[in-house]
Amino acid sequence: MPRLAAVLLCSLVPAAGASLAGDEAADPSPFDGGLVTGFLVEPAGKGPFAGIVFGHWGPGNRTEFLPEAAMYAEAGAVSVLIDYPWVRPDPWRRNQGQGLKEADKDRDSWRHAVVDLRRAFDLLEARPDVDRARLAYVGHSYGAQWGAILTAVDRRMKAPLLFQFARHERSFTEADMNRYYAAASQPKEVRWYSTGHDLNDLRALADRAAWLGPRIGLQPLRPVFEQRLQSLGR
Repeated sequence: MPRLAAVLLCSLVPAAGASLAGDEAADPSPFDGGLVTGFLVEPAGKGPFAGIVFGHWGPGNRTEFLPEAAMYAEAGAVSVLIDYPWVRPDPWRRNQGQGLKEADKDRDSWRHAVVDLRRAFDLLEARPDVDRARLAYVGHSYGAQWGAILTAVDRRMKAPLLFQFARHERSFTEADMNRYYAAASQPKEVRWYSTGHDLNDLRALADRAAWLGPRIGLQPLRPVFEQRLQSLGR
């Protein structure tokens, strides 16, 4: 059975004048280097395992993808699911801005979220039971936007891009979503679902699992799906 643990990650954002490896150094940090609340979901056994970082939608939290992470654990993946700064408990909570009146505050909180997701990849890479060549990211809504930024600045994710769009989306038009997809680099693929922003079509979950499985070396996921479906009738 998968193991679930609550974790606290240090943001590890450089202070003014300090630097970290890679392209993280430069400007003085708008952040405080505080702690990040999250879940760590581990498979049973010794590995080597794949690694997945999850990014929830804006008003959500680390629980959004928890059932999916548990499923991937049964297929051989360690997952990290974090809270964004504005949904964490005190004293680590950092609220977003109030629209255009506090645009800088919005920008800083969003940058903070992306940096924290990168720290989640650091955590996975630091584990001796995780294969660095088998890392992936899954994000929904805000989390999908962070994914676009991550793929531009962080080359550790190995799976090609899968876009999953809702045909009954209320916040964006189909033309908006098509432009978003067109702006992404290859390799990529897009799937559409007859659902709203929650994207709660079972096919979206199945397609995501089928996309990730062979690309990051997961064990067959069909038996895991079938076991869960059978348990619904009990």
